[in-house]
Amino acid sequence: MARLVLLLFLFCLYSCSTSSTLIDDTRSSPMPTTEQTIVSTTVVDSLYFLGKWSGDLRFDGYHLPMGIDWQEEAIYISNPAQGTNNLKADTFYISEDGFTVLFKKQTFQFKKINKGQMSMDFEDAEVTRHIILDKDKPLADQERPQTPQPTEDYFIDSITFVNEVDEVTLAGSITTPKNQVPSTFAIMLTGSGAQDRDETIFHHKPFAVIADRLTRSGFGVLRYDDRGIGGSQGSQHNSTSFDFAQDAAAAYQYIGTKYPDAKIGFMGHSEGGMIAQIAYSLVNGAAFHIYLAGPGIATVDLMVKQNELYLKDIMSEDGVQTYITQLRPIFEMVGSSEELSKKQDVINTKAKLLYNSLDSTDAVKVAPSDMAYAMSMSSLVYNKWMTFFFDYEPQQYLSQITCPILALNGSEDFQVDPANLAAIKRDAIQADVTTIELEGLNHLFQHCKLCTLPEYNMLTETFSEEALSTMVEWLTSKGF
Repeated sequence: MARLVLLLFLFCLYSCSTSSTLIDDTRSSPMPTTEQTIVSTTVVDSLYFLGKWSGDLRFDGYHLPMGIDWQEEAIYISNPAQGTNNLKADTFYISEDGFTVLFKKQTFQFKKINKGQMSMDFEDAEVTRHIILDKDKPLADQERPQTPQPTEDYFIDSITFVNEVDEVTLAGSITTPKNQVPSTFAIMLTGSGAQDRDETIFHHKPFAVIADRLTRSGFGVLRYDDRGIGGSQGSQHNSTSFDFAQDAAAAYQYIGTKYPDAKIGFMGHSEGGMIAQIAYSLVNGAAFHIYLAGPGIATVDLMVKQNELYLKDIMSEDGVQTYITQLRPIFEMVGSSEELSKKQDVINTKAKLLYNSLDSTDAVKVAPSDMAYAMSMSSLVYNKWMTFFFDYEPQQYLSQITCPILALNGSEDFQVDPANLAAIKRDAIQADVTTIELEGLNHLFQHCKLCTLPEYNMLTETFSEEALSTMVEWLTSKGF
């Protein structure tokens, strides 16, 4: 997303509630933090429960490893598939032949069963979940079957290159076929947020999966760590998408020097598509562009729509419309060229008006108070990346691109609305544009069921076969 993950900028949201969230980890209100033991006449072997336990929750095709660290004075739960690690219990007490444990408003029942085992039961979306936990068993790794394993089928070289404009050294990997010098290279550009060369998110490594497929199909691939991540120098602080495009241009120049006869194109996911559009103007062209949920409409429009699609599941219909109508001018002000102090004053005023225009039930879904909400929104003006992002208009860059473009979107993508594809085709007037909406895929190009944010982590698929084969077939059909 993703740097989501991820392109999910729901700056106002303090909590997320969906039927797929097995542990409610909301921070919207303080919860008790002290444990208590209630005296019971039931005889329970308390010492039996001490130690580390793990088991697998499997339902509807999901695999969720779960772990319990039961200590004398505290109990901790881990659910890596949903980003929960060592969450401390609020309370626990003896009940019947076991223990009742409360984690963030959710009740879990633990009972001793066979030697070295205990059961864990809890309610989730009105369904009772039952897990058998084994003692002293390591917490299972999340299933990511597509992650490439070490191979001798192609070459993988670690490299560094320099963005001489900003004097930043970046580190990455080049993969090349074993029996041929590739005639075409793809430079992979990550989405928003600090990402490594594999665009690792929730233990998924989508760029490693894509690079593996492209290289096995005869293409060369360069992917690299973002500034300040992995082996790359520099910093994300005060860097904008334009700065990241300078990094992409440096990668282009590196490949051009090392493989002077190669055709070089950009492949960008989410914000990476935006970076590709900017980089095209910096390198005086490219052989091709592939956008994986890359922006085609103004980012203010994109983010307003993103908020609408996300909030419709947790707010009333009237509340969503009230919210997004007043959200637009706030985002526009973030990206405006107004003086900083004026921007902050205007945003602070508009944010409070927005918050107080919401029904109280809807308002608490975005922030605990109007002051908290106003502070979170007005603080955006101090983020250089944010101000550039909200001022970005893809049309001015798309209209100058003359190379072939493949733009893909998942039909279930709530972060970048698939309607975005039409704008790319409309504005890239000098390019041969192919747009494809892939049915049933989310923002990370996974086949989704719930198609929610928490589900990114729950799915074992990293990147759909349809998307992989579509990219290879398109590149081949264009003579690359």
